[in-house]
Amino acid sequence: MKRLFFVLILFGIFFSKHLSAADCSIVSGSTKTISSNCSDLEIEGDGSNVTVDSGVTIDSTNVAVKTANGTNTSITNNGTFEASQTAGLRNSSPGNISNLINNGSITAGTNHGLRNGGFITILTNTGTISAAEDRGITNLAGSKRSIETLTNSGTISAGADHGIYNAGNITTLTNSGTISADENAGFWTKGTITTFTNSGTISAGEDGGLKIVQGGTIETLINSGTISAGDEYGIINDQSNSTFNIITTLTNSGTISAKRSGIWNDGEIKTLTNSGTIKTTTGDFAIKNIGGTITTLTNSGTISAGDEWAIYNDASATITTLTNTGTISAAGNNISIYNDTDSNITTLNNSQGASGSALTYDGKLPTNYNIIVNSASDFGKITFSSVSGTTNFGVDLSSTLGVSTTYSSALVGLTSSNITNTSGSLVSNSYRNNWTLENSSGTTWDLVVEAIDLAPDTIESVKKNTKTNVISGINNLLSVTEVNFAHMNTYDCDLFNEKNACLSLGGRHTRISNPTTSNNSFVLVGGYKINKNLRVAGFYHKNLIHNTPSTFELRDKTPLYGALIVWNEHADKSGYQIKFSNAYQLKSAILTRDVVGSSEKGIGYTEIEAQSYITELQYNYKASENSNLIPYFAAKLSSVQQEGFTEVGLSSPLTFNRIKDSLGTIVSGLKFSINMASDRVLRGSIGVEHDLIHNVDKIEPTGIIGLSTVSLENEFNPTRPVLSLALDRYLSSNEKITATFQYQDLPYKSKAEANAYFYYTIGL
Repeated sequence: MKRLFFVLILFGIFFSKHLSAADCSIVSGSTKTISSNCSDLEIEGDGSNVTVDSGVTIDSTNVAVKTANGTNTSITNNGTFEASQTAGLRNSSPGNISNLINNGSITAGTNHGLRNGGFITILTNTGTISAAEDRGITNLAGSKRSIETLTNSGTISAGADHGIYNAGNITTLTNSGTISADENAGFWTKGTITTFTNSGTISAGEDGGLKIVQGGTIETLINSGTISAGDEYGIINDQSNSTFNIITTLTNSGTISAKRSGIWNDGEIKTLTNSGTIKTTTGDFAIKNIGGTITTLTNSGTISAGDEWAIYNDASATITTLTNTGTISAAGNNISIYNDTDSNITTLNNSQGASGSALTYDGKLPTNYNIIVNSASDFGKITFSSVSGTTNFGVDLSSTLGVSTTYSSALVGLTSSNITNTSGSLVSNSYRNNWTLENSSGTTWDLVVEAIDLAPDTIESVKKNTKTNVISGINNLLSVTEVNFAHMNTYDCDLFNEKNACLSLGGRHTRISNPTTSNNSFVLVGGYKINKNLRVAGFYHKNLIHNTPSTFELRDKTPLYGALIVWNEHADKSGYQIKFSNAYQLKSAILTRDVVGSSEKGIGYTEIEAQSYITELQYNYKASENSNLIPYFAAKLSSVQQEGFTEVGLSSPLTFNRIKDSLGTIVSGLKFSINMASDRVLRGSIGVEHDLIHNVDKIEPTGIIGLSTVSLENEFNPTRPVLSLALDRYLSSNEKITATFQYQDLPYKSKAEANAYFYYTIGL
């Protein structure tokens, strides 16, 4: 009766206006402002721009405004579009509205305040769009039927069903106003909505504030307002055929409510996050998952039923992960969660209980139940009833366990046959918390925690393993550059022929002691004589095989390479010689920190970089007919840098800082050469390195409270001998093979390096 009265009033208003109003002129591809009442407005052509002034009514028996043949149409309504029957505004295919702004009223006496069968780019409503019966807005199905952006801060409503009826596509829908229906579904969709943001009100008098049916999809639904129904469901994701309805992400910080069920799902919700309220006012099922799938349900707000079952999982339904840090409750039978025998909850994580009412659970047990502990007075408690199956008990990794603490009545209602795990450990800060689920009486279980301080053993493992690994890395990289330059550039090429070029190919085996590491390398050196006094050379050194301890692995990221330039006072190399050289290499490293006592094993991945620069002055004079003595002096700047890293593969990984080792070194000694026969030359050197400058960072582990820094300085040896011996065998005047043996102490104590280098040189 109320609806009939409303319709009669609309008809009366329409006829009183229509008798005195002429038909609107057709707008085709032009700009027009309508400032007086008229009927049956048609907009066609390309680029029409129509503005309806405030107080102006455009009316019709059937459709007040039509845009069937218009493209790129812009409409601004400050007045009233009014049809006594169907559609205040109808956009039919291939109609294309680029911008529709409604500040006034668009109404229909029966259905479709606004009916879209075409394309609307932007629809903005600050006024009223309504139908006396069904569908304030209708968006029809079809590939060429869609609304790109719908923004409502006004009212979109229907006297009966569906404030908005969407069978097509809506890309972005933002509501800060009201979308409502007096009866079924404030918002009804079987189409696709990409992003739906509601900070206003979406409501229905009866069934479904928001209803998704027949394979409908909402990718992202964000609610900070209210979605509600006076009777059935706040949100119903209703699978009515074999195609699942999908809500990819539903985030609620507002209120979702109805008399019967806040959320009803028999489709799929991939992620449901609630920090607001999901509830029934007087009925069951704040969330009813009946045959549906919820992949992740995270609650930090309130999920409550006015009567029974806050969360009801039934009819082969699945919840993969349910994490509750808020409140889940039911006023009637006090069952927070019900899981039917043919349904599944894989993992239930819970912190509700100690500071309020315990979580209650009825039915088939979750596969895994994890308690969340925040403090001695804030931890999860759960009471089970009428259960079947078993559950794997655990402590959630986010928990903060107290040292030597008992959490009473953490679990009630299960026997030992229902629990597949009653002990474990969790590392938190500097403690390994060994926990046990202990039966205190009947079916009541306490969580008992005993803690072990990890800091002393962890810092010992850093000193024993990490420090050794860092030193090994520094020595390994310094040894590469030291070998090349401490003995005054063994990677040289100074045998020339007509083209003033030199080429050398060889292999090097290097061995470092304590702990033992070794590598086999391929070496290529090339040289060029610019004139009789000046020459240059460059080298390429690639490590083919690294043999390292189990706790320290190295791999080349770049080959070792470098260059040098040499000036000789005389063409026969007698007299003075000045040499400038440099070298660079980058390696990847895997550092393993083994278990010491209660510490954990950690693995770190990092990079180590080395570079050096050297200047050498030597004087070559003939001591006898077959021998030369060559005193030398050199200055060298070198550095090794290990990048910072965080360990992997453990519950409390340590993070290590970048460590840079910088050296300023002088080298002094004596070289010699002896012509043993016409085709053999014996060469050698003896010298001492001394570091005038040494700066190295401390190891600063973080990740566990109570760790101290570790110094490398006490392992450092600033003065070190360097020795070499080589034999050249000349095959011709411009061709030779060479065997070189070298030894040196390395910068860190008790570590030495020896190598053998065999190479072939030809002058070109």
